Amino acid sequence: MKNKLKTLLCLLLTAAIMLSLGACGGKEPEKKEVPQGETTEKETEAEGGVAINYAAVSIPIPDGVSYLSAMNIFGDSIYLLGTDAEGTAQIFSTPMEKTEWKKIDFQTQADPEGGFVEIQGLLADESNLYIMTSSWDEENGEVKMLLTVDKESGEKKAECKLEGLEDMFQPQWLICGDKLICIANQMAMVIKPDGTEVASIEDTVRFGAIVQGKALLGIEGENENYLAELDTETGELKKLCEIKDGFKPYIEYASYASEGPLLFMDNESAKTINTESGESVELLKWHDIGVAAALGVSSVYAAENGEIYLLDKGMGQNKNYIYKVYPHEGGSRKELVVSSGMGVGGVYTNNAIAKFNRENQDYIIREKIYEQDEADKILTEIIAGEGPDVFFIGSTTDRESAFTRVNVGSNLFEDLMPYLEADEDIKKEDFLPGVLESMTEDGHIYAVHPAIQAISIAAPKEYADGLEKWDMDSLLELQANLPEGCKLFGRNKEALMEYLCHYASVRFINKSDGTCSFDNPEFAQWLELIKNTEPFNYDEGEKYAIEPCYAGHNTPRMSREVFGDYEYIGFPSSEGGINYLLSSVGGYSILADSENKEAAWEFIKILLSYEVQAELAGFGYPVMEKNFDQCLKWEANSEFSDTTEQDGAKLKAVIASSTKFGEMSAVSDIIMEEAQKYFADQKPLDETVQMIQSRAGIYLAEQKQ
Repeated sequence: MKNKLKTLLCLLLTAAIMLSLGACGGKEPEKKEVPQGETTEKETEAEGGVAINYAAVSIPIPDGVSYLSAMNIFGDSIYLLGTDAEGTAQIFSTPMEKTEWKKIDFQTQADPEGGFVEIQGLLADESNLYIMTSSWDEENGEVKMLLTVDKESGEKKAECKLEGLEDMFQPQWLICGDKLICIANQMAMVIKPDGTEVASIEDTVRFGAIVQGKALLGIEGENENYLAELDTETGELKKLCEIKDGFKPYIEYASYASEGPLLFMDNESAKTINTESGESVELLKWHDIGVAAALGVSSVYAAENGEIYLLDKGMGQNKNYIYKVYPHEGGSRKELVVSSGMGVGGVYTNNAIAKFNRENQDYIIREKIYEQDEADKILTEIIAGEGPDVFFIGSTTDRESAFTRVNVGSNLFEDLMPYLEADEDIKKEDFLPGVLESMTEDGHIYAVHPAIQAISIAAPKEYADGLEKWDMDSLLELQANLPEGCKLFGRNKEALMEYLCHYASVRFINKSDGTCSFDNPEFAQWLELIKNTEPFNYDEGEKYAIEPCYAGHNTPRMSREVFGDYEYIGFPSSEGGINYLLSSVGGYSILADSENKEAAWEFIKILLSYEVQAELAGFGYPVMEKNFDQCLKWEANSEFSDTTEQDGAKLKAVIASSTKFGEMSAVSDIIMEEAQKYFADQKPLDETVQMIQSRAGIYLAEQKQ
């Protein structure tokens, strides 16, 4: 088996090299993502595994708070700034040792007419809270204010305008003695509590920290990144050391206070930095202790005893958590390696990995990131037995993704159907109708897609109702009888070619037997149609007859604007209208050579869990029916969406009728390359089709060997 696998992979590697040279939310979560007040520490051992040296416990947030903006710790109390579901700002305090949130009543200026007021910062000292607000209206533009409020009563003692901070985005605040430090837009400003500016630091400031009473700044210089001590009386910087490693200036860092060592934190880990040598030592990885940190960490406080309190800002309401992180010898766990492409994982991957690491007693996930041009490297590592356990092949809509060069099939990947059929937590009927069928090839599932897009063609309802059949002859007849000034498609040539490429993977490619049928007359008709497509001008308000589209989201509104009422009719073929799906997230596969298949399946299940599915609306539609229905309900009731219940029913019908996933792949490159020669009149249509059929046929046959 392994020799056969290696032979196949060698062929795949050769093919990939040749091609590269020759072708261009809802409610009711089943449980909180982080069980409030429960620790994530583990007491398991795995020979040669990952040592767990820290644990995390979540601190319950106040009732009614939907979004957390800032956290500050002074003395033995935690101060929290958040908003409720309506966006009203609220401030709370609690003792650190026992969570007993007390709301602090305070008054800010009222929202100006035609504008808004938001709170952007919170600091505490012995007797006061300092609250930073930002307001905007047409008359005054943006105005930053500093309010001084009594900690106990909430009574406003003073307020002043903050000059020079008007354009600062998402400012972070620190307090050092009797001075306040604002860090934003890669600069820092020192001010007095009365709003008077002490100093402005124009160097590129990446993070700030108050460490044992001293103000330290991480500076990105022209030739080096370095640590400097800030004199808050004069604004002068004293360079301490070069930061030699671990400095990633494209990431926004937390600004924080520490009674212990200097910490360096990004969205992956926390490290200590030696202020004399600049050397760093990793303390922990956030994922290891179940902290997602998808958007980085902020509002951090490090105690002298090694405990760290941090605010983890998630995506959307009710996705924010406060953690207490503390040293803990939690044994070790075996590694489960999950691959991902650079920049394609999304925040849902962070959240799914953190959830797995919180809940699994025996394994801990390590993510392996590949650059988008590393298809050859991926294949080489798989051949050498160094591939991941869970293989994320990237979005099927991305023609340039390295992952689409690796063919998902029975020789390389585990069939996931038996895992699904044997699972007690997730059932086939939990999936949205049409999704599971589209994932299945000859009774096997080699990749699970957590989020999807549905692809169809929208048309006026009157036209759709009058169709007796919907094939290429009907499409050509529609084109021949267009009203004056009306185009056939509301798309330009480039967009139509994208649709044709992933439609071709559904209509003209049979992955099961490794064959293709680009010599089907329908394909040549599509190429000819696209070649003769006239540019479409949205600015001139041109009309069109039908529209290839991503069904759902904004399509109903756009279709109603053009057609009045509308229907989805699919892509024309001799078999009628064809609808299909695209994977906007995924798919996720398990390598056949993995020694950790059961654990890998547990991770894939988390991608289908209620909590993670609820976070996928921004990446398409979730594939589990409960989450999908809640997503449609939200769209139907949201002021930001024009989707109706009828639109949702039409979308659901399109998905239910789909039986395949379209994809961009190496065959897409072949189609694009040869079609461009035809469009440029370098080759006739028949020769173009023959070349695509020949090249694609050879490639697909090699994939099946």
